[in-house]
Amino acid sequence: MKKEFLTFGVTTADYGDCTMQIFDRDRLICECVFCENKMDRETYNKAIQSYVADTQKNVPKLLEYAQKRRVLKKVTDRIGVWL
Repeated sequence: MKKEFLTFGVTTADYGDCTMQIFDRDRLICECVFCENKMDRETYNKAIQSYVADTQKNVPKLLEYAQKRRVLKKVTDRIGVWL
């Protein structure tokens, strides 16, 4: 992954006694869509369905990240019908 793709959608999470940098939920869904063909179909579908049902999702942020990651059309095709 190019370095410019590692700078947006990053948040921190505490795990045990260390702090880790992870992608937020909206960015993670963009990565799932980007790597759709490399993922197990069941895992992919569960991730999409969980995101759609999530009350903390941020659709404008998802679309912003999708545009930056160049998967906007795929995101709107796959997830747009559920939102």
